[in-house]
Amino acid sequence: AAVGIRREVDSTGRMIVRQIKKGVRDFSFGRILGEGSYSTVYLATDRQTLKEYAIKVLEKRHIIKEKKIKYVNIEKNTLNRLTEHPGIVRLYYTFQDETSLYYVLDLCNGGELLGVLKKTGTFDVDCVRFYGAQILDAIDYMHSRGVIHRDLKPENVLLDDQMHVKITDFGTAKLLSDPQESNDTGSVNRSEIQGRP
Repeated sequence: AAVGIRREVDSTGRMIVRQIKKGVRDFSFGRILGEGSYSTVYLATDRQTLKEYAIKVLEKRHIIKEKKIKYVNIEKNTLNRLTEHPGIVRLYYTFQDETSLYYVLDLCNGGELLGVLKKTGTFDVDCVRFYGAQILDAIDYMHSRGVIHRDLKPENVLLDDQMHVKITDFGTAKLLSDPQESNDTGSVNRSEIQGRP
């Protein structure tokens, strides 16, 4: 089972942190929200709190067969690093059973930005500003934490209930040293960043 944390205020008014263990039995699984090349994402409800999440289920056998272990670890490590920004899908818990790995993530009921774009055809200037500012803010935060996404596209930009951006799918991300966890100046070594237009 995974260990998560819950912040609470005790009887004296002090903030305390409690550890919470979660596993498959703690969630009620619902409909499929989406399918990827090596995962399926389900709507799930925490049986105790009734909070809804998206749970990404990754089949271990398929991950090993397709040699995707590296990408699964990159995604988990990246999401664990990027927990403090509202524009990035949050990873709450991870756990596993004999056959699968489970990532408990933010539920984004607004769907993909791509779906909204297909429905509207084009975005007007105000809409471009609205989404563009949020995406750029999230990218700035990622870069400040030493993360290069490398696969940012409309289908990897999810929308929450209020149609705000949540960037997802960090399986191909590049993790550089995290300036917030080191004693250096926080500058990114540009020689570490490689990419093609």
